[in-house]
Parts: sequence; C-alpha cells; structure tokens
Amino acid sequence: MNPELNQPEDEQDMPQVVNLDGMAVDHVGAELVRASQSHLTHVEADEVDIRQSAVMQVDAARVAIQEAGVAAVRGAEVNLTQSGLGVAMSDNITLHGRAGIVLTDAANLQNSTAGLLIASNVSADRVHSGILIARHVDGNVETSMNTRQVVAAGLIGGLVGGLILLAGRLLFRRY
Repeated sequence: MNPELNQPEDEQDMPQVVNLDGMAVDHVGAELVRASQSHLTHVEADEVDIRQSAVMQVDAARVAIQEAGVAAVRGAEVNLTQSGLGVAMSDNITLHGRAGIVLTDAANLQNSTAGLLIASNVSADRVHSGILIARHVDGNVETSMNTRQVVAAGLIGGLVGGLILLAGRLLFRRY
C-alpha cells in the first residue's frame, strides 16, 4: 500500500489557477478558479469567478458569480449579479438577483429577492424579502410578513402541532 495515496493533498500541490470553459467537474480546488458555461459540483479556492454556470457548492474567500445558479456558497466576500442562489453564509454579500437563505454580517442588496435574510447590517434598494432579521436596515425592504403576522403564524403553527401530537397520542396509546 502506498502511503502517499492516503495523505491529504498538500497546499503546494494545489494549482494556482484553474480555467474551465464548458466543462462538467465534480471537484476543483485552486488558488483561483474561473469557470464559464460549466457544471461544477464542489469548488474550493481562495478566489472564485463563475459566469453562466451551474454550481452545487462553493467554499472560497472571495466569490464573484454572474448569471449563474448556485446551490450553496460559503465565503468572506460574495458578489452575485443576475444570479440565483440557494443558501449563502458570508461576512459580506452583495446581491443583484434572487436568494433563498442569506446569513451574513453585512448585506448590500439591489433589485433583489431573498426568502430569508439574516444580517447585522443591511443596505437595500428595491428589495423584497420573505423574512428579514437584521440589527440595522438602511433603505427600503418590502417583507411578506410583518411582526403581527409572524407572531400569529407561530402561535397557529404551535397550536396545530400540539393538537396533532395530542390526537396521535390518543389514537395510538396502548390499552
């Protein structure tokens, strides 16, 4: 058995730059990854630049994505332009597109939609959010639910859940 095959890849063995055009790749890792019209499953890099591609997961310090669909992004700085995003965890995000869940310290959103936006600071212009949880909001954000609606939904959900559990306990108890 060769011990070199079982050791994790050393950082020095990682390529500095990977350019992909029209490729389908399961895993790519480098200091800089550029992809255009590609399908990527997992990208790990210091810096990522993706255009017109579909990506499952990105882990990078700096991420720039334009006209692409991304399932999950984790990075210090994330910039999405005309893109769709499932989940983002970032220190600082700039979004011009659609996102499902965004967890960040600072968010700059313009002409965007976010399902759930959780941030310390939000700067917004023409933004729609299903649920917004933020310490400070600068600009206009239209939300689907106001505070009263959220409280009512929580109470009703808890009541219905409790009734279902009670009914299940009464129906399936042993004699």
